Amino acid sequence: MAISAAMVKDLRERTGLGMMDCKRALQDADGDIEKAIEALRKSSSLKAAKKAGRTAANGLLGVLISDDCSLGAIVEVNIETDFAAKNEKFIDFVSKVTETVFEASKSGSVEEAPSELEALRESLIQEIGENIMIRRIKTIN
Repeated sequence: MAISAAMVKDLRERTGLGMMDCKRALQDADGDIEKAIEALRKSSSLKAAKKAGRTAANGLLGVLISDDCSLGAIVEVNIETDFAAKNEKFIDFVSKVTETVFEASKSGSVEEAPSELEALRESLIQEIGENIMIRRIKTIN
């Protein structure tokens, strides 16, 4: 099946991945977008695993404190370069991690919060192309 530019564009918009990765996935899936997305998810997990050994020494802190100052969450999320730490999607990810940890601390299940974010972290690694680590989590009661 011939792969059109519109199909590649659609897949890029849905996954946030590069043009060549999307085109290759569509070719391998004979033009089936859903199969291509599944293949890209599998390959992104492999790529994320390969990047896991790379040093992530830059990043951001996320801080969230309740209105009455009785509860707070602080997270450190690292990425490989200071340039990537300024990426809007990385900043949004740090906010999501902070909010998730804050909400989890209300019920006392903070240990489970990072596992909820693993799929999002892996897709962001694929998209940005750098290792990302949720390094430290601290809640304050």
